[in-house]
Amino acid sequence: MGEVAEQVETLTDLMTEQQVARMFNRSPLTVRVWRKQNGMPYVLIPGDVRHGLRFRYKRLMAWAEATGRASLVDTVWVAKWKGECSNAKRQ
Repeated sequence: MGEVAEQVETLTDLMTEQQVARMFNRSPLTVRVWRKQNGMPYVLIPGDVRHGLRFRYKRLMAWAEATGRASLVDTVWVAKWKGECSNAKRQ
């Protein structure tokens, strides 16, 4: 189920559908199916109708563990993404 993001400052901690697809080595279509049919957690960004869907990394990982998809995660890509988030927060 989706939640509404409370603070815009947390956007650097949120992932786009494309990033989630890359993280799991799957297509964005698969991510949509998982979200709609398998309860993948997501966040809605108020006021951003077109691109307002995001995913929190920690909740995604908990969901992946619970659904047996954790082995699909590209840990090298995740490490790179986390590094980019850290750099964005410092700027």
